[in-house]
Amino acid sequence: MNLGLFAGADVDAVEKQLANQGIPVTGTNQSPFGPVVSVLPPTNWTALAQMPEVQVMEPVYQRKEANDLSLV
Repeated sequence: MNLGLFAGADVDAVEKQLANQGIPVTGTNQSPFGPVVSVLPPTNWTALAQMPEVQVMEPVYQRKEANDLSLV
């Protein structure tokens, strides 16, 4: 799951909050709208949405190989 943070958010503080909740951070990135933190989705993901630093949340799906056998 990707968490889009507000532009002025402190990424280190957010990572500490997530670690205190037992949510592992899998990566960080930067977007034009602010930092993006990737985490493994917890069972109570609504707690992530209630964090004041979180602007947007999006699910991330594992990439798979394409099956092109259906093309004519």
